[in-house]
Amino acid sequence: MNITNRSVRSFLRRCALPSLTAAAAVGALLTTGPANSAPAHRTSPVVTWAASTDLLGPAATQDRTYRLGVHTSTGGSELRIRLSNAFGDQPVTFGRAHVGLRDSGAALVLGSNRPLSFGGSPTVTVPPGGRVHSDPLPGTVRPQSDLVVSLYVQQAGGPVTGHKMALQTSCIARPPATISGTSPPPRTPRADTGMQLMGAAVGTEHLRCS
Repeated sequence: MNITNRSVRSFLRRCALPSLTAAAAVGALLTTGPANSAPAHRTSPVVTWAASTDLLGPAATQDRTYRLGVHTSTGGSELRIRLSNAFGDQPVTFGRAHVGLRDSGAALVLGSNRPLSFGGSPTVTVPPGGRVHSDPLPGTVRPQSDLVVSLYVQQAGGPVTGHKMALQTSCIARPPATISGTSPPPRTPRADTGMQLMGAAVGTEHLRCS
């Protein structure tokens, strides 16, 4: 079979591999677009971070904001997070949720902290034994990124679902207003467990050959 350079170049033009945007290449969480815009190519969800589900304690604490570290493996678009109440016997209501790019400690890169939604709403209630996924967040996440997911637990009770040995330091604060900021909350207790956050996924493009 005679394969020429010209035929190889022609094949490569017809097969588009996934690529990250210039903004992602410099470490930004976001390459923003209209919230309702469809992706340019078909994507498949891929788990970029996940943890085993554990029972953390007998009594949940409400009116707390948690900043939880997430280190991504693969990169992609349309980030989604998964919240779990697997061991709960009461509903857990999240008043707000944000995700941003970690700078250092509990501080975020300026301008990277963005709100998440659940079925178009900023709040979501997870029933006992249930789980929910956030809506896809427009933009691109770089592989091997250090993200911070901020969750405001508005109402909770009963057993606490989470993951042990998080390998990322989590921060806890009382005021819900700290969720949208980029500076670390003052006098913030730290923990080595993660509350309710059990996974994150991104969309990766298919290989296209026409």
